[in-house]
Amino acid sequence: MNALSGLAILALAGAAPAPDGAGEPDLRFGWRGGDTARVTLTDERRLGGTLRSSGISMRLTVGPDGPTERLVIRFSDRRVASGDQRSIASADPESIGVAVARVLAQATPAFVVTAEGDFVQARDLDATAREVMAASQFPAMPSAPRAFGEVLAELAEEDWSAWVALWRGERLAPGAWLANEATVSFHGEPVRVTLTRRGLEPGAAGRVRMEAVAVYPSDAVRSYTSGFLLDLAIQAKELGDDPEVNARFLERASFSPVTEKLTVDLEAATMHPLVVERERTFSAVAGKHWVEGRERRVHRFEWEASSRP
Repeated sequence: MNALSGLAILALAGAAPAPDGAGEPDLRFGWRGGDTARVTLTDERRLGGTLRSSGISMRLTVGPDGPTERLVIRFSDRRVASGDQRSIASADPESIGVAVARVLAQATPAFVVTAEGDFVQARDLDATAREVMAASQFPAMPSAPRAFGEVLAELAEEDWSAWVALWRGERLAPGAWLANEATVSFHGEPVRVTLTRRGLEPGAAGRVRMEAVAVYPSDAVRSYTSGFLLDLAIQAKELGDDPEVNARFLERASFSPVTEKLTVDLEAATMHPLVVERERTFSAVAGKHWVEGRERRVHRFEWEASSRP
C-alpha cells in the first residue's frame, strides 16, 4: 500500500514555529506501562453513493520495553466486527467488506515508542505478515516479504502519528491555528506540503480537540491514488475489465491533489486518544470519465479505569 507518510506529517508539525510568548508545551505524552484500551476501527471507501466499509476491534496493551524507558504497544483479542455496514452476525461472510475486515484485524503490528512519544520501530513483522496472508487466504507469502513487512511498519507509524505524535506540544485553543510549509520526501521525491493545525471546541472538560489538514500535490501522489481510483472506476462501471482500456485511462487522467484531514479528541493529561478520524479525498478525470475517491478511518478508544492518571 502506498500510504502517505505519517512521519512526514509529524516532521511538519515539529517544524511549526511557536507563537511569541508561548510557554512550555502543555500536551505531553503520558502513556504508562499497564495502560489498556479497547480499540475499534471503522474503515470506509466511498465512490459517490457507493460505500464499502469494514469494522474491527482489538485490545491495546502498553508495556515496558525491557530495562529501557521505552514502551511497547501490543494488540490482541482481534475481532471482525462488521462488513459493508452490517454487523458480523448479519453480514455476508463472502462479502468484500468482511474479507477486508479479516485482513485489517491482523494488520497492526506491535510497535515501540520512546518515553516522549516518538515512534521507534515496529515489532514482530514476520509474524504479522504471516497472519495477514492467512487472513487474506493467499496460498503463500509474497515474493518480497521484507517489502511487505515495511508496508505494515509504515501503516503502524502512520497510525501512531495520527493518534499521538502529531499533537504533542502546544495546545491550540478553540479557533487558534498554525500553518506552515515544508519540503518532505515522498516516494523518494521532494514534495512541498502545506499543513494547517487548528484548535476545536472540546466535547468535555479535561479533553482537547484539534484538527490538521495537509494538501499533497497531484504529481507527487499519482502512484498512491491511481490504483484506488482505477478500482473505483471499475466498480462504478465507468471502465470495463479490459486492462488496455484501463491503462489508457490512467495515462490520460489528470489527478487532483490529495487532501488529508485529521481530527483528534484526546485526554489532555495523558494524551490518551479517544476518537481519531482521518479522511483523504482525491479524484481523477480523463475524457468523459470522472472518478472521485474518499477514504475514512476512525479509531475509537475505550480506556480502562486503571489507565486513568
